Amino acid sequence: MKICRGSGVLENVDGTWKIAHYILSITVPNDHVAELIRIK
Repeated sequence: MKICRGSGVLENVDGTWKIAHYILSITVPNDHVAELIRIK
């Protein structure tokens, strides 16, 4: 997706890594999101 940023938290549960939290954000100011969607 190129213009995105992801961040997450892993948790070790009984020796197995699990995703506890993950977020994917676009790196575009909120005021420009509608125009970006239209262009894309």
